[in-house]
Amino acid sequence: MIDWQFLYNKLLVEKQSTSGERHHIKPRYEGGTDEDGVVILPRRYHILAHFIRYRWLKGYGDRVAYKIMSGQSKNPMHDDELKAKHKALMQTEEQRKKYAYVKSEET
Repeated sequence: MIDWQFLYNKLLVEKQSTSGERHHIKPRYEGGTDEDGVVILPRRYHILAHFIRYRWLKGYGDRVAYKIMSGQSKNPMHDDELKAKHKALMQTEEQRKKYAYVKSEET
């Protein structure tokens, strides 16, 4: 039997990076915030983190995140109504900073 929790925790510890994508340890769809913990993971490991969480916890949100990030499902942001809502949400500098990708000094 695969110990998904062990694999998830090991991934978060061993694959952290100084550049990449922000992964919320407690996902925002579960009410998580930055204060609950955020790690920076390269894209491939960020996708893997959601896959492992899905297999471990059977969370629908992790399944959707994994499928969209891996290209198996269409991103809902291709929907014009959702794009308009997103654009309105991201009007302030504070919001843009909150969801910005972290980049290394080289990039």
